[in-house]
Amino acid sequence: MEQTKTSKKARLSPWSSLKVFADAETCCLLLYGGVIYASSYVIVSTLPAQLQDLYGLDTTRISLCFLAAGFGTITSVLGTGRLLDWNFRRHAARLGVQISKQKQQDLHGFPIELARLQVSFPMLLLAGGSILAYGWTLQARTPLAVPLVFLFLESFGIASSFSGINNLLMDLNRLKPGTASAAMNLSRCWMGAGGVALGSFLSDRHGSGWMAVTIVGLWAVFSPLVLLVLKAGPGWRERGQPPKACEKSTSR
Repeated sequence: MEQTKTSKKARLSPWSSLKVFADAETCCLLLYGGVIYASSYVIVSTLPAQLQDLYGLDTTRISLCFLAAGFGTITSVLGTGRLLDWNFRRHAARLGVQISKQKQQDLHGFPIELARLQVSFPMLLLAGGSILAYGWTLQARTPLAVPLVFLFLESFGIASSFSGINNLLMDLNRLKPGTASAAMNLSRCWMGAGGVALGSFLSDRHGSGWMAVTIVGLWAVFSPLVLLVLKAGPGWRERGQPPKACEKSTSR
């Protein structure tokens, strides 16, 4: 009974989420994932003012424009998971690793960083290009359908790239997925708060085009974190995060 109470306190402790940042590979993913997801907050928070000022839309029509972002995210949810599973199976087949659905997969020697981030990279390129196109077509007051198409593509790209990063985060923290998820929420919300303030300033002063350039520029500045995960992550994982959960399940 005392052990149960202790475990509940551990799960409820906010410090456990902060401790996740102490792991180098996890911290890199939390920071870059936070930057990526915060960008979507910046775009949707500045959209109403831009649509009202540039296109003279009322509240109802502005609300309908958010459907483009929503459909982009829904489309990502429907397809990205299958793509991640396919890429995982592809790497497993190449290495002769048998996938078991009855227990957690042993990741010793498995390139899980590559398997997940291979899906995220092209989606990041799609999202970055779409953000730039969205910002400048919106500022140029092109027909409204044009920036909305890029808003759809941007939402799809961000959600898909974040899905790969988040799946890798869960793979690295299989013994504490809830704690890792809470840490990611902290990261993206903190960065989102700062991003919304910066985005509103840039949008009001310099327009949505330069706001988009700033967002993509921040992605480029933080991109070495992902490259570091690809290069050094497997070594960090092998030394500091042995898959004890797999060992336990195998021994049963």
